[in-house]
Amino acid sequence: MSRLEEQAQEAKRHAKDNLRVNFGEVFLCHLHLKAVRIFVESVLWYGLPVNFQSMAVKVNNRKEGALMKKLDQDFADAKGDSAKATDGEDDERTYINFPFDLEFLVDTN
Repeated sequence: MSRLEEQAQEAKRHAKDNLRVNFGEVFLCHLHLKAVRIFVESVLWYGLPVNFQSMAVKVNNRKEGALMKKLDQDFADAKGDSAKATDGEDDERTYINFPFDLEFLVDTN
């Protein structure tokens, strides 16, 4: 039993080391996929020219609601009258908004 526990600890150490080494590459690939998704949806769904600009914004959690409300006001006519943003429904926004959750970076152990 002690030998199995030792092997399990060794496997866990090996997995953590492997994750530490490869995390940067996986994270960059994830960011790249987000960028490709933004490009494709912007050009195909919203009909933007291919030379548009996108950005990443870090928002204070307490001010996120106010920011979303302001963006909804500023871009209310971005798709015309037929697609006005509704109260708090993300799928009805007139701009593309992809939340990027980094909670998985918090070490639980």
